[in-house]
Amino acid sequence: MRVAPAPSGVLILHGWTNRRPPEHWQHTLANSLRELAIPVEYPQLEDPDTPSPRVWDRQALEGLAALPPGHRVLVAHSLGTWAIIRLAVGALRSGNHLPLDRVLLVAPVSAAVLASHPEIAAFHPATDDEEIARALALCGAVEVVVTDDDDEYFPGAGESPGRKIWASRCTCCADRGIWRWVMATASGRACCSGFSERAVRSPPIGERERRALSIRSRLALPAMSVEEREFCVFCAIAAGDLPADIVSRSDDVLAFRDLAPKAPTHILLIPTEHYANAAELACARPATAAQLISMAASIAAEEGVGDGYRLIFNTGEKGGQTVFHAHLHLLAGRGMPGF
Repeated sequence: MRVAPAPSGVLILHGWTNRRPPEHWQHTLANSLRELAIPVEYPQLEDPDTPSPRVWDRQALEGLAALPPGHRVLVAHSLGTWAIIRLAVGALRSGNHLPLDRVLLVAPVSAAVLASHPEIAAFHPATDDEEIARALALCGAVEVVVTDDDDEYFPGAGESPGRKIWASRCTCCADRGIWRWVMATASGRACCSGFSERAVRSPPIGERERRALSIRSRLALPAMSVEEREFCVFCAIAAGDLPADIVSRSDDVLAFRDLAPKAPTHILLIPTEHYANAAELACARPATAAQLISMAASIAAEEGVGDGYRLIFNTGEKGGQTVFHAHLHLLAGRGMPGF
């Protein structure tokens, strides 16, 4: 029985210290998906014993970019779950979302366990609980797979709030390994009556948000400082690694629509090279800074709002800047009071 769209491609992200041994269930999963003619990306993430969040971010984005368009599915295991959370939060801050339709978080590592291991503590994203909930909600249908009640990397899973999928309690899968359940969910096929139908069917957006909130509460995310943010989502958009609704581009400037507009017309303009804020850009590349404003004027005319619009640079956290790559907001389409 098919209860979800067949995926156009599946990305598998492994966990800490995993060097993808041939007997690992992820190989079985990848091979089984390929037998169904489903494209699979299963990269060996660099230096799995002492991984770099920035490097894993890049490799995950490369894997996503390699998937064919359509119903994309991501399977993230262990530390890989935090890699996708980091990317989802980064995309949200840019006004975008990851090109995913389904996310399976398999045996996630709790925030407390993550913080207790210096080798992986840096994977904790610079965010708060509410932001991570919104970021995960934009990833489509999100499922959390808990392997067992006494998982040492997810202590207290049984007492944590929110809905969980217990692979060890699936009568079809318990004696054949977790890959069987993940395979059924990732491929859109039921593995046994009732269990997978409930787990695989994509929920409406309200249910997605509720599940994301329950994931947030279980991972118990504390806030982190701006200095700990390594992944730059605007650099990823400029490189073509993340999708955006592009309005205009040149060699030095890119303009795209804000996913969460604050006005009927809300467009972001960024330099394609990384500069932390407008002041840094103006000092290093004054011609590019000027081009941001001239392109904004041209776009405003093309959008039919050339007779009145607002340009805003937010600088620094206290100034309202949330993505630390210089960007200009173009807002128009309704009356705006003066300061």
